[in-house]
Amino acid sequence: MTNLRERGKARRIQRILDAAAHIIEAGGIDSLSMQTLAEQAEVSVSTLYNLVGGKDAILLRLLSVTVDNLEMTAPNAGADPVAALGSLVDEFVDSFRARQSLYRPLLLSLEGQPILGQGSDELRLRTMTIVETAVADAVAAGQLEDVVPPAVTAHHICLAAQMGLRRWSIGMTDIEEFRAEVRSGLWLTLLAVATPATRDRLLGELAALAPAITEIASSTLVVTASPTLPAEAPS
Repeated sequence: MTNLRERGKARRIQRILDAAAHIIEAGGIDSLSMQTLAEQAEVSVSTLYNLVGGKDAILLRLLSVTVDNLEMTAPNAGADPVAALGSLVDEFVDSFRARQSLYRPLLLSLEGQPILGQGSDELRLRTMTIVETAVADAVAAGQLEDVVPPAVTAHHICLAAQMGLRRWSIGMTDIEEFRAEVRSGLWLTLLAVATPATRDRLLGELAALAPAITEIASSTLVVTASPTLPAEAPS
């Protein structure tokens, strides 16, 4: 009986999150009200608060889906943990690419809010754990030097990803420029601790990205407090 109740609860939460995502995609963040969401999800307003929380909590739950996906799709390092780290970056970017009309306004709405210093701490920790595990695998495989704790390397990789995500969310880059920035941040960070054999490989990865990064750097514009988001090509 308990399992049935839990499954029913999970289905209602998913229905709420799906409805919230569709509302945002159709009309933006301002169109999401608790009353409208309750009607779309076919639940009461009190049920929204009981199962998920207020509007900010719902937005954070939608954002957490990207980390859920990263945990589920994190590639097995196997014999090539460095390649696995590159795949992690692609999974990270692709999770936002799949629903750009949802995540861009969502990230903009959370920019600078206290919720980012509280509820998102868990998301940052979960993401750090995924990356740190992959870095530790690369050290164990002899691809990276054991000169600093994996957490230090993972921290800098995540910082590059966070900056790339912010630049994309405010319209400074498109999705593929976002990917190029995060991948170059990954390779540059790994280069600092790479073994000689891995170093040559990373230099090759960076050389391949150099034209894209050079173009991004030369075309970066000053973004105002209320940026105009460029239109995205269809996913």
